[in-house]
Amino acid sequence: MTIFSKYLNRRSDPHAQKQTLQVLFTIVLVVPFVVQLTLVVGLTGWLSVRSGKQSVRQVAIQLRQEASARIEDRLDSYLAIPHSLNQLNAEAARLGQLNFRNPQSLQLRWWRQIRLYDTLSNIGFGSIRGEFTAGDRRNGTFRLGGNLEPDRTLRMYETDEFGSPQPIPAYIGTRNYDPRSRPWYRIGQASPNAQWTEIFSYASQPDIYVISAVRALFDRAGMFQGVLATDLILTDINRFLQTLEIVRSGEVYIMERSGFLVATSTPNPPLKTVQGKVQRLHATESSSPSISASAVFLQQRYPDFAQINAPVQLNFSLQTKRQYLDVIPYQDEYGLDWLVVIVQPEAALLQGLQSTAINTILLGAIALIATLSFGLLSARWLIQPILRLSAAATALAEGDWDITVPIEREDELGVLAAAFNRMAGQLQESYTALKERETKLAEAQRIAHLGNWELDLNTQRMNGSDELFRIYGLSPDSEIPPYPAILDYMPLEDATKIQQAVQRALEAGEPYEVDHCIIRPNGEIRYVHSKGQPKFDAQGRVIRLFGTVIDMTERQQTEREREELLKREQAARSAAEAANRIKDEFLAVLSHELRTPLNPIVGWVRLLRTRKFDEAKVAQALETIERNALLQTQLIEDLLDVSRILRGKLVLKPSLIHLVSPVRSAIETVQLSAEIKSIAIETHLDETVGPIYGDANRLQQVVWNLLSNAVKFTPTGGKIEVRLFRQEGNPDLAVIQVSDTGKGIQPDFLPYVFESFRQADSSTTRTFGGLGLGLAIVRYLVEMHGGMVSAFSLGEDCGSTFTIELPIRRKQTLSSSAVIPVEMASQLVPEAFPQLADRRILVVDDDPDACQLIAFVLAEAGAIVESANSAQEALSKIAIHVPDILVSDIGMPDMDGCELIARIRQFPSERGGMLKAIALTAYASDTDAQRVLQAGFNKHLSKPVDLVELMDAIGKL
Repeated sequence: MTIFSKYLNRRSDPHAQKQTLQVLFTIVLVVPFVVQLTLVVGLTGWLSVRSGKQSVRQVAIQLRQEASARIEDRLDSYLAIPHSLNQLNAEAARLGQLNFRNPQSLQLRWWRQIRLYDTLSNIGFGSIRGEFTAGDRRNGTFRLGGNLEPDRTLRMYETDEFGSPQPIPAYIGTRNYDPRSRPWYRIGQASPNAQWTEIFSYASQPDIYVISAVRALFDRAGMFQGVLATDLILTDINRFLQTLEIVRSGEVYIMERSGFLVATSTPNPPLKTVQGKVQRLHATESSSPSISASAVFLQQRYPDFAQINAPVQLNFSLQTKRQYLDVIPYQDEYGLDWLVVIVQPEAALLQGLQSTAINTILLGAIALIATLSFGLLSARWLIQPILRLSAAATALAEGDWDITVPIEREDELGVLAAAFNRMAGQLQESYTALKERETKLAEAQRIAHLGNWELDLNTQRMNGSDELFRIYGLSPDSEIPPYPAILDYMPLEDATKIQQAVQRALEAGEPYEVDHCIIRPNGEIRYVHSKGQPKFDAQGRVIRLFGTVIDMTERQQTEREREELLKREQAARSAAEAANRIKDEFLAVLSHELRTPLNPIVGWVRLLRTRKFDEAKVAQALETIERNALLQTQLIEDLLDVSRILRGKLVLKPSLIHLVSPVRSAIETVQLSAEIKSIAIETHLDETVGPIYGDANRLQQVVWNLLSNAVKFTPTGGKIEVRLFRQEGNPDLAVIQVSDTGKGIQPDFLPYVFESFRQADSSTTRTFGGLGLGLAIVRYLVEMHGGMVSAFSLGEDCGSTFTIELPIRRKQTLSSSAVIPVEMASQLVPEAFPQLADRRILVVDDDPDACQLIAFVLAEAGAIVESANSAQEALSKIAIHVPDILVSDIGMPDMDGCELIARIRQFPSERGGMLKAIALTAYASDTDAQRVLQAGFNKHLSKPVDLVELMDAIGKL
């Protein structure tokens, strides 16, 4: 202690004494421990790192071996799936379980199997006859198809959950597709055993690459029937490689002996695009540096990859860093010959070891810090009684009033310490009160989004509150830029505005207010309201500016949102008003079109009841009544067709037909209307066109609609031309063309001519009637037949031409009886039904007029007719005497027609349980017809019924 006493005696400065004692005690207590600890920690860390490197390298070798084993096991199980499935199907063919003469059953079998394996993309079979059937998955959707149609076009159809194909193909491929010319077929045919094909990608989905397992199929007699190909998606191997633990630090990839990649652990597929075409990627071309560099190294080491016959372990450098490389050949019994390559950086292996070294250094540093802390605490503990008062005096001298002097003494030093403590307490109370006021002010500014600032005009430096920093998007710990630089946070226009306002305030000594924008460092724009006030010195000169900034962004955003909502509401209201106008116009037109035919019907009926006319006038009246009644029927049918179209319920009843028949039937239907207006109809019909696969009645409706419009819009004495021919350059397209010399179509309306409810003139003064539905129905029906319709016109009064293109189907050759003319029914007369004579018929209808009409017509044809006005009355009459035929309405009160026939079907056959029944109803949709037939009726006819059609149906029953 004598050394310390000498130092203390020679130095009277307390601060110097404190520093001297601290330095001496630190040297004596801390330095020896630090030196010893540093030597021990350094030696231990070096030995640990040296042994750790050897252990890590051994573990890395084991990890790569484990990864290669997992990859081989995964490949074995993954690649076995398609061959196992092919073996199963080959065994089924050998046992006679596959009907090669029924391709549809094969399609369904492939479709069912593809749903069971999510790693397969396609199962296809090419027969020895050139037929191809397949089931596949595309984007999660299952399809089936083939080249079974006469043109041998490859078509794939999406299916429902039961395997039923959709009517329209989802994919149309190559015409005259012959699987026997495909490489996979030749490979399977040439080898008696299962084989793999080359890796390829689909033309329709080039980003999906697959490999096909092919196998020849033989029937029970051992005869070759074709080749089965099952496509395996290789993308799943990519996903598996990405799950390997070793991928976290390295790369794994599989390539062929040619060097082309099969799969990698990277997220990118092993494909590239060259001039718009997808090609396979060579390993040396990979975007992954590890893969491309290792492939180049292997290519230099082994010019021919066929030289690698056993697993090899190598290493190479990538960007001066050592990489470990394992190559494992992979082969299977079906011809695969791949190389599995594992690349692992040495740095990744030693990462854990580096962490250990860092931990060792950290522990040493912690121990060093602990030693230093212990020495410092010891020194402070030894000299603390002397330094406490010195520290308190220093703190008071530096303005730190939070520190008190914890000395419990009664002498002068204790009195002085107590005085220091009282003074520090008073200063602390004043400081706390000031802090509270500052906190309240800052909170008020935050709530009001109000920041305040002060500018020193001499230094151009600015000070501001925390809220000002927040408004400008700056950190409170940073400095506000000086006055010229703060203008960079504003658009040029606003910065100029601020400069002018400040200049006026300095010159006039008056405050200013400015609305402007600021641009935060992150690019966000804020809208603010700034105020400024000059401050003067004793001589009246402006020395400072101070002011406030209020953030108005939220208020302006709210105002803009309100205006935007108002605009949206106005737009929605305008759209609703437009929709209401269209609805009102359509209802007005509908009312007009329905009421107009009623006027001549009611008028002639009243005249016929009150006056007597000659036979010619009566015939004219009846013709007018019938024509207008049929017009109303057609209007209702158009509305129903549009309803079916909108609900997707319109169903075709297709068969093989010649187009000449429905075209001629449509012409005959409008012939009388054309003759009344002296309109000549010229026809040029090629009898050899066809056949097509379509609905004859719907096609007649299409042509009739076009002809009706032509007659309607062609003036008296005009001409209509109807042509049927094959399209030049494409003999597989049949063309129906209807041209007229009528009103024509304005160019601005031509794009909307096929839209529903659209008319060139929908005003009350329009010249031509109609609902604007006919051409919309025409377009939909033509598209349902796989065709297209177009309209052409040079303008008003220039006539118009409508062209229909339909595909010709070559399903089979038609005999003379295969095509039933559409107009056949209209040629029949009641006298042609002698089979109705003496047949007992019960007519049931709650409408007395309708019931009386049907009963009268059937009685005129020779039948014995009874009538009933309710289902209950009909049951009573059947209980008395069972009729031969029941003709019943469906919509009746208390008990409808479906319930009536259901009760009758419960009777024994001798009491009418097997009674033949026809439903005659105004419920005319296909759904209604299906419901009626399911209820027990034998036939469904819609009102208004063709009486000849009714008698024909009764005669056939």
